[in-house]
Amino acid sequence: MKNFGWVILGFLLIAFSCTSGDGVSDEIEQKEENQEEEVITIPIISTVQINEITNIAATGGGTNINDGGGNISQKGICWSTLPSPDLDDSFTDEGGGTEDFTSFLEALDGNTTYHVRAYAINEIGVGYGEELSFTTEEDPVVVFEGDVLLTSQAEVDKFGNDGYTVVTGSFSVVSDVINQANPEYISNLDGIKKLTEVGTDLYIGSTTVENLDALANLKNVGGSIKIQGNLLLTEIDFLNEIAEINSDVVIASNRSLSEISGFRNVTSINGNLEIRNNESLETISGFGQLNSIGGLLRFNSLISVMDFSGFTSLSSIGGDMEINITSIPDLSGFSSITNIGGSLIIRTNVFLENVDGLSSLSSIQGDLIIDNNASALNNNFTDGLKNLNGLISLNTLGGDLTVTSNKLLTDFCGLKTLFENNYAGTYVVGSKNGYNPSKEQILGDECSN
Repeated sequence: MKNFGWVILGFLLIAFSCTSGDGVSDEIEQKEENQEEEVITIPIISTVQINEITNIAATGGGTNINDGGGNISQKGICWSTLPSPDLDDSFTDEGGGTEDFTSFLEALDGNTTYHVRAYAINEIGVGYGEELSFTTEEDPVVVFEGDVLLTSQAEVDKFGNDGYTVVTGSFSVVSDVINQANPEYISNLDGIKKLTEVGTDLYIGSTTVENLDALANLKNVGGSIKIQGNLLLTEIDFLNEIAEINSDVVIASNRSLSEISGFRNVTSINGNLEIRNNESLETISGFGQLNSIGGLLRFNSLISVMDFSGFTSLSSIGGDMEINITSIPDLSGFSSITNIGGSLIIRTNVFLENVDGLSSLSSIQGDLIIDNNASALNNNFTDGLKNLNGLISLNTLGGDLTVTSNKLLTDFCGLKTLFENNYAGTYVVGSKNGYNPSKEQILGDECSN
């Protein structure tokens, strides 16, 4: 009888355990089902076609919004001149909810292509609609008759508010405030971004702008172009639609300037081209189509420049060509130059090893001066001009020939063609070259040591 009681007790315990386990399993399954039902995904939204496009504004919006199971806290459209715009670019905020909406894009630039996407945000993240693009209308032509001189940030901003696109005279932005902390100091050129044409000279000086992107729409300058004394300017990339410059181009004393990549379609400069005293300038990659310069070409005090690769199309210089105080090791960027209408001066380029880049040069109408192209601090005598082989095509020299103070220069054989063509000018060879051959020695077998 006692054994029978224990059997019944065991049976009851097993039955209770199974019933209890089934309840727990059901509860877990129910929780899992609830969790599956509560999964939220990124919203889905469609971008509305852009319309009502003007030169400064447009209309867009969003439709067919799916909240992804969450709550839409913000929606709108975002836009940029680059593809795949997002919330790091310009955007509107049309509030929450899943209702369709209309947005207005404002403060746009004329004749500019923009990319647009609608967006919606829920607890999970941001959902973007299809990317669309559109181009704004041309800005209306608003002409300022005469010269413009802007000397403060307020004047630059007012010029922009007035909407001028053409200046018939000269156009200058020159800060007259030396203290950069002064709010009048010119640090933003957005006020001139509608400018398309300047009748005569263009001058940008003594500002704290970092680039000249605001001049991207400028398509014609009737006179000279001068970019000087802009302390924080790091890059010059503009005037890429201009083929001919009627006067001088001067880029000087911009101490932070590291690259000149603009002027890419300029084929001729009818005046001078001067690039000087830009101590941080490393690369001149612009001017790739430049074929002729009517005046002089001057490079001076460019202590960080390592090459002039942007000038490989240049064939003719009407005035002097001066390369002074640079760090270039060779002149390979000038491989197409055939004629120099003035003098050629190569002076104090302490790392210049040869002049091989001038192998196409056949005529110099003025003097040829090659002076002090070696490092005064180089005790190992490894850096400096060693030969003149690159001048082997030179057959005409209208002025004097001076070769002095190039302490590593021991090979003058590149001058042999010139002397064989009965050069009649004055030949000056200094005692401080590595070798100082006479005209007769160069014509003989003693042109190098």
